[in-house]
Formats: sequence, structure tokens, C-alpha cells
Amino acid sequence: MSENHKKNNLFSEFPQVTTQQWEEKIIADLKGADYEKSLVWKTLEGFKVKPYYRAEDLQTFKYIDAKPAEFPFVRGSKTISNEWEIRENISVVSIEEANKLALDALSKGATSLNFVIEDESIKRTVNSQADFSALLKGIAFDCIELNFSGYQITEDFTKYIKAEAKVRGFSKSQLRGSFRKDPLGQLISSGRTSGEAIEQVIDELAYQVRNVHEVLPGFRIVSVNGQYYGNNGATVVQELAFTLAQANEYLARFTADNIKIDELAPRMELQFSVSGNYFMEIAKIRAARMLWAIITDKYKVECNDSKVIYISSVTTKWNKTAYDPYVNMLRATTEAMSAILGGTDSLIVHPFNANFNKPNEFSRRIARNIQNILKEEAYLDKIVDPAAGSYYIENL
Repeated sequence: MSENHKKNNLFSEFPQVTTQQWEEKIIADLKGADYEKSLVWKTLEGFKVKPYYRAEDLQTFKYIDAKPAEFPFVRGSKTISNEWEIRENISVVSIEEANKLALDALSKGATSLNFVIEDESIKRTVNSQADFSALLKGIAFDCIELNFSGYQITEDFTKYIKAEAKVRGFSKSQLRGSFRKDPLGQLISSGRTSGEAIEQVIDELAYQVRNVHEVLPGFRIVSVNGQYYGNNGATVVQELAFTLAQANEYLARFTADNIKIDELAPRMELQFSVSGNYFMEIAKIRAARMLWAIITDKYKVECNDSKVIYISSVTTKWNKTAYDPYVNMLRATTEAMSAILGGTDSLIVHPFNANFNKPNEFSRRIARNIQNILKEEAYLDKIVDPAAGSYYIENL
């Protein structure tokens, strides 16, 4: 008997089981218990989850045969690996301390930095080229992602980066990162913007979208922050819906201001919180890519790459406890796995004590090493879209 024949007949002794046979067996095993109440999960998102799924449950999905980097990008745009950026928040209160923390993070596995400069009540910490140069001292920012977030981020930062890159001999094509501006999100979270009318803030942001593209083509400007919803009680579906609605508002306003969709879309990203709802969170990130592709397609984009959205994920805060803080490490690990398996482009894991204390060297190291272990020991970066084909996740 040939080897191929053996393989083809490997399961010949086991007859196929139909869905009807499965159902009959389940009902018999329930011994009179209500099938719906016992086995069907009614989610907070408003839909029902069956106790099992089969290949036939995928037959009506139009995108199921799409490959990675193909519309509608439910499988993402990565074609070689599931690589993601290990990002770390660096709070900039002291420039010297922030630089020290950044260098330490990069030396221990981080590949992306997010400098947070957000407290309007304190004197601006980075208000000159000298300050900016001191902040990035020793950091080879042509090799990493460089991100800035907070109320204090202005268009001056574009000039600072350009000047610092020129001094170091970096070309603008080498620079990647974002300015993470989200005035609508700021308005939603605090009821105010940074002191100006929302229309004026949007106009200023539109100006930055136009001009930063020429100076820093690898930088994203608009970062639609879904964490506002996820950390304040929204379900997975609500966070996804509200975030995309907010993103569409930016698209509508900016295209009405004569910014071409193919110039605008690559300058945007979506931020999501990732909770312990393991499989639902995987499905959320995959669905976000598909829905973004559909939305941008309606704006008549000319470049297919404009239908791809950069997704930044952050472990959620609302479920972290102060009473047994080490449990937060476990929660953060499963949340990180959901984001990675969903195909996030970058991930921030909050230190386990971040909610109730100032993170220290130990808690920052543990947060960073969660990602290092998932990448270097669990090899979650090796397979493109590992969730593809899962009957359960595809249905979610």
C-alpha cells in the first residue's frame, strides 16, 4: 500500500458524524435539561453563542477564503509573520528620568516607545529643541517606533524630530511612529478639549495631517482611542462600534475639508482596550480590520493599502485589583494573548500595580516580559493570523 493511500485512509474506520447526530447525542446526555438554558451562552453583546461550531457554519461567510493582505483584511496585512511592536509608556515629568526609563525599556525588549506628556497643570516639559534632544539622548529612533501622546503635543514636535534626525543623519523614510491626537476622544472622556472650540481643534488637526505627511511620511497623526469606551463599561461590540463611528467622523470631516482619503487613511490608527473576554477580544480586532476596510472602500480609495488600519492594543484597566495585585499579571497575560492572536500591530501591557501605585522597576519588567515570553518562548509571532479557520472565532 502506497504512503499516499495510507494517509488518505487514515480515518476511514471512523464514519462522519452529522450535525443532527451531534444534536441528538447532546439532547440525550442532557437527560431532560433545557438545551438553550444549559448550553447556549447569551452574551452581554446581545447575541447567542452555540456550544459547538462546525465547518458548515462558515459556508455563508464571503471573506472566508481571503488570504492575508487581501480585502477585507480580516486576516490582516502581514504576510511573513505575526510580528508586533512591544510598546511601553514613558511618562515625561522629568526629561532625565524619562530618558533613563526609555533606554532601560529598549535594552530589555521594547521595540516601541510612547512618551506621555499629558498634564496641563504642570509646566511643559518639552518646549525646545534642546529638551527634545535630551529626551532622545542615546535612543536610535531610526530603529524603533517613536510615539507621543498627550495634550501638550504640538506641531513643534514635527520640527524637533526633523531637526534631530538631520543631526544624526537619519532619513525621513527611516522614521516610524505617531502623535496620537484624538480631540473627539478627549471631548468624550473629559467633556472638554485643550481650551479651544472643537471645530478649531479639528481644523488644526487637519492642518497637521496635511503637513506632517510631507515631513514624516511614516508617522500617524490621528489615533482614535477606543479605550475611553472599553475602560468605562462598554461591551466588546459597543467599543468596536463607537470607535469606528468616531473614526468615520474624522474621515467625513477631513474629506469634506478636501483632504484625499488616500492621504488621510494611512495617517490614522485605532486604539482598543483588551479585556479578559478571551475569544471575543480576538474576534474584535479581526472584525475591526474588516469593518475599517469596508468603511474606507465607501470613500472610493484608490490605493488598496489605504484600506488597511494600524491597530494599537492596550490591556484594560477596569478589571485589575488592588487587593491581590499579582493576579493582575495573569489577567494581563491572557489579554495580551488575545491582542496578539487577533493580529494587533502594537501592544502595551500595563504594569500590574499601575492602577493604584506608581509602577516600579519590577512591575515594568514583568509587564514587558509578558510580551517577551509570548514572542520568544511561545512563538506567537511566527504564524500569520493563527486564529484563521477557527469555526468559533470566525463566527464571533
